[in-house]
This record gives sequence, C-alpha cells and structure tokens, in this order.
Amino acid sequence: MRKDKETQDFESMFKEWFQLVAYKDPQHYQDLEWEWEEEIEKFIEDPEKEYDYQLSVKQEDDEFLEKESEEYFTNSFGIRMKRLKK
Repeated sequence: MRKDKETQDFESMFKEWFQLVAYKDPQHYQDLEWEWEEEIEKFIEDPEKEYDYQLSVKQEDDEFLEKESEEYFTNSFGIRMKRLKK
C-alpha cells in the first residue's frame, strides 16, 4: 500500500491521502466541521503528519465498524438488530 516515506514523492502521498478522505459520507464531514481548503492547506504544510493522522482515523473507523458489525446485523426485513450473546 504505502511506500517508504523517504522515497515517496508529494504527489503520490497526496493521492493516497485523498483516497483516505475523499469517499466518506458528506454527513461525516459535516459532523467534523470539515473544510476542504483548510485540510488541503494543512496537508501541504506537513504531508506526513496529515497522512499519518488520516490513516489512524481510518484504522479507528475500521475497528469501530468491525466491532459494530459483530454486535449488530440487518435482518431480512431491513431492520437493524443487536445480536444476542450466547
């Protein structure tokens, strides 16, 4: 996925960062009070820091979703239900 930080150029790092942030639900960004201009400026100032931050956010989100999917399921009627512990 990610090459060695020293050998990675700005453009490829930006593309990877963009992949991390670009495809989330707009409500997610609204809740965070996300401003694209500010976030891109922060990335330009310190690409490694912002990339690493977004990568950690993605990992936290993935862990949360995995845990939630273990606790909840959607039944055949489209209703989200909590799994019963055995």
